[in-house]
Amino acid sequence: SHVAGPKVNAGRRIAPQLARQRPAAVPTIHATGAAYAALGYTTVFDAAIATAAAGIAHADLEPGQRDVLRALVETYAGVMPDDVAEERMRLIETAPSGWDAVRFAWLGALEPGIGHAYRVTGPTFLIEFVNVQPDAEGNPANHVHCVWRDRTGDFDLPARSP
Repeated sequence: SHVAGPKVNAGRRIAPQLARQRPAAVPTIHATGAAYAALGYTTVFDAAIATAAAGIAHADLEPGQRDVLRALVETYAGVMPDDVAEERMRLIETAPSGWDAVRFAWLGALEPGIGHAYRVTGPTFLIEFVNVQPDAEGNPANHVHCVWRDRTGDFDLPARSP
């Protein structure tokens, strides 16, 4: 998992002695990441997108917007081995309500170079894209993380209930 955000980093800068004490008074990447990973999260950042109900449903998009959303999902699937991509796309098509159950949520700025993120969710998958971390040159958002999670079981392992 990955933990990022200005509050964690600001806490370390404001009180470095608290970040170094054990147990750390300022959250650590490893401890916080492990806690969130145990809950099934892949990426954690301060301005987190809400649950799967966030955003706009595929069914509520205009036809051209639906095409763009499908192309986005197909782009992520396109980097997977062909058999995996075909199976994951089939799962979207055959899930209850199919594409109409897929939702897109945007968070952040609309201007280039400013932090933003999006999430695409469906009954069988979750895609997250996060670009909120500044770089050493002072660009406010120049470090991208993205992931496709298979809700039926990542790494060909069956999903378990908590």
